Amino acid sequence: MGFPWVRDIVNGYDKESYRLPYCLENDWFCIRYQIGQGVVSFQNKKDGMELLKDGLEKFFTPIYERTEIRSGIYEERRLLGRNIRGLHAVQYQGALQDIKILDHGVVFDRVELIFGLEGTYHSSVVIKMYRQLPKLEFSYRIAKTLSEDIESVYLPLVVNLPDSTLYIHNGGVAMRPGVDQLPGNNMEYYMADYGLLYQRGTQGILINMLDTPLIYMGQMCHHPILLCDNSEQSNRRPVYSWIMNNTWETNFRMDLSGFGEFRYGLELHDGMPEENLQRLQENDLGMVSFITD
Repeated sequence: MGFPWVRDIVNGYDKESYRLPYCLENDWFCIRYQIGQGVVSFQNKKDGMELLKDGLEKFFTPIYERTEIRSGIYEERRLLGRNIRGLHAVQYQGALQDIKILDHGVVFDRVELIFGLEGTYHSSVVIKMYRQLPKLEFSYRIAKTLSEDIESVYLPLVVNLPDSTLYIHNGGVAMRPGVDQLPGNNMEYYMADYGLLYQRGTQGILINMLDTPLIYMGQMCHHPILLCDNSEQSNRRPVYSWIMNNTWETNFRMDLSGFGEFRYGLELHDGMPEENLQRLQENDLGMVSFITD
């Protein structure tokens, strides 16, 4: 007879508990994960589309970036130019080390993916998947170490949705980054009022960013800066939630050490862009706080 809190046997009376260490699933999504490999699949079950991309664009997987100080704290920042990182910047991707089942009930399931990540004492993503809704909520928990280097922490918000158009609200106005801008303007980062909308036909994937409005778009490396050319291709660059950074010289402390939690929501919603953008705004204003331990 096994321990009552260990449910790892395939059976006919509880067909879900033994699967939670490997996947979260409802009628709309299936997220698979494996220690040592990380998140291995993020599927939209309604159309069979695999939403997960590979490399540093992998959804639910945090990234830490560091540019080592070599020429002095202020001189190194001046050398960045229009980049947000130095030529010798290094990126680290979270490695999945543990999985905790936090909740399994009739309303939702909740799982914590614990990552080993350079620059952190603790790094994890908590995913809450609703059983009867086409939505999920997730949060990034971090305990950041102390460093004087130029640092950034990102969470990819990239979905594999070919030929989709990306929309955000910026200053209360809906726009397509890289397209609906003045020519010659910055395209590296934006403030998103509520989050992101990926629109493909009448299909929308809405991603709310509740605690951190800054997004970074483009290559995750030092690169020549391309200013806005209003091309459709500029709208299809990878998108990252830029959770924290100490890139710029400021009048507050430059280290990022300490504890933080940053919340997000994702929903499938059919409608035209105007309708889905309105839904994105309503979700942001009305989203219920996370249930925590």
